Amino acid sequence: MPANTSRAVRLDSFGGPEVLNIRQVPAPQAGPGQIRVRVTAAGLNPMDWIMTADADTAARFGLSLPAGFGTDYAGVVDQVGDGVTGFAPGMRVFGGALSRAVADFVVVDAAGGAAANEAHQTPDGVDDRTAATLTIAGRTAAAALAVAEARTIAGRLRCQPLLDRAADLTPAGPPARTA
Repeated sequence: MPANTSRAVRLDSFGGPEVLNIRQVPAPQAGPGQIRVRVTAAGLNPMDWIMTADADTAARFGLSLPAGFGTDYAGVVDQVGDGVTGFAPGMRVFGGALSRAVADFVVVDAAGGAAANEAHQTPDGVDDRTAATLTIAGRTAAAALAVAEARTIAGRLRCQPLLDRAADLTPAGPPARTA
């Protein structure tokens, strides 16, 4: 394979696994503020299949044909664009590249911020196959915890007037004893 090409899974039509094809594509290059990652592992989630099943769903995620496939990835930084700090060639990373992860390379914004376009340093002791499962699952877990926390706070706020009233009605100490 020439150095200016790479492989990527591409969809030329929306649908199920039957529309996935491995294609030779131009090798992406890191631009200013971006890093390029040589992908060593990619993780697939139900949402990867859902958002490429039909054109209407794909459009809600900003996808159009031809499209790539997969979001979660892990790999090694091999290019760093101008102005990037915190990443260097050879650094192990994981992250999200919306509908682009099943490929030899992904290019993402070094600043990140969205699961669709982010990279994080892979912690020591975490292999790439495991790291490639963390982005979507981690964001899903964080969202679930945020919802649970919001519900807990809302429940406390709804109950607080009752708790305040109950405190007003509770005697300060045990009832006085009469002889």
